[in-house]
Amino acid sequence: MNDEQPTEQQDRRLLQAWVAGDRRAGEQLYDRYFDVVYRFFRSKIPEATQDLTQTTMENLIKSGSNFQGTGSVRSFVLGIAVNVLRHHLRARGRDRLELDGEAASCEDLGLGPFELVAGNQDQKLLVKALRRIPLEHQIVVELHYWEGLNSREIGEALGVPASTIRDRRQRAKVLLRQRLGALMDGEQRVESTLMGLRTWAADLRRKIRGG
Repeated sequence: MNDEQPTEQQDRRLLQAWVAGDRRAGEQLYDRYFDVVYRFFRSKIPEATQDLTQTTMENLIKSGSNFQGTGSVRSFVLGIAVNVLRHHLRARGRDRLELDGEAASCEDLGLGPFELVAGNQDQKLLVKALRRIPLEHQIVVELHYWEGLNSREIGEALGVPASTIRDRRQRAKVLLRQRLGALMDGEQRVESTLMGLRTWAADLRRKIRGG
């Protein structure tokens, strides 16, 4: 019995058909993943979100034949997005940035500010705190809570073991708690915000173009 989700099976067929030259399959895959990739860049480099999203989708068809089928198409697409992000940061003169170890945050790197147009004050502060933790930790939090990826899938996207991702996720929550503590009044408010992380993520998905 095949335990894969139907959407994953469909994604694999669409990717295979797109690489083989089926334009309609490419359009369908593009529609499925545009918002996922858009969200990935919007919270980090808002000023270049559209261009980087387009570059990622173009690279998908170029490297689609490299998909080995050992992971999910979603992880594969997001892995391409991560590589596009790395290339963009290097082009900005951030050659010493590494998306592992003690990497700088979006705020440290001087990346454009991302402000929620809507949302309550705690949500806005959580976004600000997220952009103040190391970038690779921010990516792990977003992929887990926004896109619903598990540690194995995030590891596939970032090219590291699942155990490393679990460690980073725990470390990210510690850092988020510290950053929120500096932005919010009261430990209870900080804890309440962190406990609602999954609900916040679902709501934020809708605010960043759509979920």
